[in-house]
Amino acid sequence: MISNKCYRWCSIKADKDEVKKAKKAWIKQEVKWRGLKPEDTEKNVAKAIKDIEDDWDPKKVLRLSIVAERDFLQMVIPTGLVGWDVPLLGHTKGPLDIEAECKPMKDWGKKEDHPQAEWKKYVFDDNTKGDPQ
Repeated sequence: MISNKCYRWCSIKADKDEVKKAKKAWIKQEVKWRGLKPEDTEKNVAKAIKDIEDDWDPKKVLRLSIVAERDFLQMVIPTGLVGWDVPLLGHTKGPLDIEAECKPMKDWGKKEDHPQAEWKKYVFDDNTKGDPQ
């Protein structure tokens, strides 16, 4: 995540078993999802997911891809899997039990002190469809 004042890094934590069970789709580089209005981006990605597995609800599928021209992997978490703030009830973590912490890069300390997800191991191998990038 990048803010307009400084670079920010976000640490995302989730329930490993729930992520393992969640539906995940590899989105091909050819799918246009940059430089569009959000609703057009979502239409393109939803179609790509439906092309992979027609029975899946794109709003509840984790999206895996390589960031174009940057050669690193990303996971996009759709709003259907993220918690929300509910008046009187407080914050919910959604079906994946997600927590996020974002702060300026300089405040994180050493990179080695923070665990990194293994994209092609553990939870990302299960219930994942499409061609790994």
